Amino acid sequence: MRPSTCNHYFTANLQKVGAERDIKNNSKGNTNQVVVDLHDILRSYYKVSRKRFVDVICRHVIEHFLLEGSESPLKVLAHSRVHLDYGRYEA
Repeated sequence: MRPSTCNHYFTANLQKVGAERDIKNNSKGNTNQVVVDLHDILRSYYKVSRKRFVDVICRHVIEHFLLEGSESPLKVLAHSRVHLDYGRYEA
């Protein structure tokens, strides 16, 4: 099975979980091993997806409410409200 992510955390986590499981249960049939491997893949992918989902939501919230939203605190720094006289600062 090929992962749908290029995140290195997925591969590292999959290897870690697989190694832990191999230490605990070394005698499994082929069918059971496939089920266990698929479970490990889904668990590892879920961890990566959950972190990515939280990251994307946080970025969108920050971007919308703090940077670009209609009630953004940065609207105070709009060109129409800030008037700079560059001649005043020249030496």
